[in-house]
Amino acid sequence: MMTDSRIAWFLGVFLLSLPLLLAAFKGEGRITRHVLARSLGTAAAIGVANALLWGHA
Repeated sequence: MMTDSRIAWFLGVFLLSLPLLLAAFKGEGRITRHVLARSLGTAAAIGVANALLWGHA
């Protein structure tokens, strides 16, 4: 079970990385559902990995 600090760490990393990922996946096009799905999935994976590695137990 994740502790409160790990959840906070996940949310922080997720919210900070999402705009950068949207811009990176968008390229020169517009934001589509596919771009949004890739960005959300990648941001969630980064957030979970960071929370597990760096979040305080």
